[in-house]
Amino acid sequence: MRFVRENDGVAHSIDIRSGQVDGSQTIATSPLRERYAMTTISTAGPATYTAAQLATTIARDPNGANRTDVMPAAADIIAGFGLAVGDTAVLTIVNTTDAGTPETLTISGGTGNVFLGPATIATAGAARWLVSAASASIVSFTRMV
Repeated sequence: MRFVRENDGVAHSIDIRSGQVDGSQTIATSPLRERYAMTTISTAGPATYTAAQLATTIARDPNGANRTDVMPAAADIIAGFGLAVGDTAVLTIVNTTDAGTPETLTISGGTGNVFLGPATIATAGAARWLVSAASASIVSFTRMV
């Protein structure tokens, strides 16, 4: 994988597996790996997520029926993730339905949140959003998967 960052008007390519900058200079001695903490929620009813939970992968069992869960307010998400305006983070929610019948999980915005793309997760499905701080009080969730 490669990331490009603008620095003083010059584009630099950083290979996160090798740690090389622009194909030569090494900035890391070992590959970078993604690590995820997980929060399990099995509330029989709607759940209201906290900013701390959003900083983890959420494994959500709707517990017997379709559910509509609620995001915290945008300002709480921004503070919880430590985002500045223009910063982004990634949020993953997995529908871990264990019943024999389909249980759809729908995510509701919360104050100041805007969803771009579907906000539903099918039985045994997962969703990943790019979380962007559009302003100090508005967060957009762009569905990636």
